[in-house]
Amino acid sequence: MTEDLRLTPLEQRKGRLFDMLDGAAPGLQFNPHIDGVDGAAVFQHACELGYEGIVSKRKGSRYRSGRSLHWL
Repeated sequence: MTEDLRLTPLEQRKGRLFDMLDGAAPGLQFNPHIDGVDGAAVFQHACELGYEGIVSKRKGSRYRSGRSLHWL
């Protein structure tokens, strides 16, 4: 049975994902929410690590398909 989590706040969806990924195959990684950190510093660190970029989502946001101001 599937459960629709689109109206569930981001933090709760991430909690469910964390539980689901426990014991997952190598290559799947859960990235915790970074709170209260300067976004520019996070981006700079991602660049230093060679990442292509970062995704930033507004706390408490519900899932919306497509791009919005809640997903940068």
